Amino acid sequence: MFIEARSGIGGDVDVVLINPDGTGKTSLLPSEFNAVNPRVSPAGNKIAFLDWIEGDVEHSFKDLYVMNSDGSDLLLLTNRNTVNIQNRALNFSPDGSKILFISDSSSERNDIYSVNTDGSGLTNLTPDPKFNFDPVFSPDGSKIFFTQAVYDLLGEFSATELFSMNADGSNVTRLTFAQGYDIFEPKFNSDGSKLVYRSNNFNNDTSYLETISPDGSNRTQLYSHSSSIYGQSFSPDGSKIVFTKDVSDAGEVYVIAADGSNPVNLTNDPASDGAAGFNFDGSKIVFGSDRQTEYQIFSMNADGTNVTNISGQPDDDPDYGPSFVFIDSDQDGIGEECDNCRAVANGPSR
Repeated sequence: MFIEARSGIGGDVDVVLINPDGTGKTSLLPSEFNAVNPRVSPAGNKIAFLDWIEGDVEHSFKDLYVMNSDGSDLLLLTNRNTVNIQNRALNFSPDGSKILFISDSSSERNDIYSVNTDGSGLTNLTPDPKFNFDPVFSPDGSKIFFTQAVYDLLGEFSATELFSMNADGSNVTRLTFAQGYDIFEPKFNSDGSKLVYRSNNFNNDTSYLETISPDGSNRTQLYSHSSSIYGQSFSPDGSKIVFTKDVSDAGEVYVIAADGSNPVNLTNDPASDGAAGFNFDGSKIVFGSDRQTEYQIFSMNADGTNVTNISGQPDDDPDYGPSFVFIDSDQDGIGEECDNCRAVANGPSR
């Protein structure tokens, strides 16, 4: 199964449960919600999402909720009077007991927070005044990997680098010293031996797909492109990586072997495709596309065959079980698909 945010009656945005073949659509939220970034827990029994309150979706106030996957036991975890949450990826811990998110309550920093799924234990894990992004748990739950803006001795921005810390926020360790590259969106393979991320060379606007070991060793460049690469994640068995790259101002979904060999354009369509991720067993890929005018949700076999529209109407923010795949909401004019959309794919069973 996967979930999607869709525009509801009166402009509200709902969370909808649906089978991979497009059957069994089930509305999960009351009509007054404006949901963005729905995320399924690794076990598939919980769904977290943000409810945006006012203004445009990027800069409005947001509340964090969690509920059972059938929509029952809806629980408010944080509210806008406590922390303001960025419209970026939420991330469950592997055991589903905690959720990571980014707060931008101050213009001088982005903080990584964790909260228990019962609403207790709200903790700022990065209290230093720095800009942090893209937090993701290691598959064993012991560490959190994230990116952070770093500065030179004169206080000028230098790059966005990869860091790790213990799950309680201790032992912050810088893993990369890219010098001229920004690093974004780290994602683990299922056994925790590798992360994949994208890096951007801000001197020549080239994007790279790279892997690295969790200790910072074995940094390997797999693929490069003169425009944007984004939305990368591993297949469940770790043998392949799916990602999106911009081709002629439109996104195309690619798959590549984990060693960087055999890149293949799976969509090869004039429309803009993206927000792609594998299903549980790696046999299918779900993605978003505007090939039928409005942005809708599609599935295809892992080799790109049998492309099927499974939403049948304007939908967005797909999340396929424990493989978290999302794009910025495009409901009622709030946001668009973009090359800075955050995708997260992590957990013990993807």
